[in-house]
Amino acid sequence: MSFIAEWTHELHVLEHTFERLPDLKLSLEEIHQSGSEESENVFYHWASGVDFEAFEAAMDADPHCDTLAPISTVGDRRLYRITASEDGQREILYPVVAESDMVILDSTLTREGLESRVRVPSRAALVTFKEACQNKSLWFSLNRLYREQPGRRDYGVTDAQREALLAALDAGYFAVPRETTLQELASTFGVSDQALSARLRRGQAHLLRQTLAAAEHGT
Repeated sequence: MSFIAEWTHELHVLEHTFERLPDLKLSLEEIHQSGSEESENVFYHWASGVDFEAFEAAMDADPHCDTLAPISTVGDRRLYRITASEDGQREILYPVVAESDMVILDSTLTREGLESRVRVPSRAALVTFKEACQNKSLWFSLNRLYREQPGRRDYGVTDAQREALLAALDAGYFAVPRETTLQELASTFGVSDQALSARLRRGQAHLLRQTLAAAEHGT
């Protein structure tokens, strides 16, 4: 059985932007690969707590940011598609998360650090991440560690993936013929078609691994 870990750790990525905008909050929505040969990670973050024009200007000047594109605005939040520069990629610890089969459930970056809630497959995976922080001379604080509550099977999907899959099911997206479009679903979540499509595919992949593939291999 996996664990849920809640931790905070130091992260120097986008430090120039946070110096200019100390009230900035970046909440992770989704991560997926660009599909290019280099398969770089593409991050979707909700920005809040700042003027968006000031944020975009700060990011344009930040050496850790390669590209920034606004996707959607909902109330006082704006969703951005962000790719990191080479300098930024050296600061990001997401590759350690992915290689250790950990799943990010919630993650918020502020001037004080990165606060995350993560599904970890074992205590060894947690130790691996802590050591990665230490190797970069970053402080790490484990705030809470607990086993997932019995009685509800998550099948490896994140809360965002579960919400998207259930909404798509209720709206008839999986019906034949379809009763709604990807564009209509994406608009209800305030994300791009591409981001929602990636979320649905990842959720479906987790479900298949935890159900049909697990049964096939007798696990």
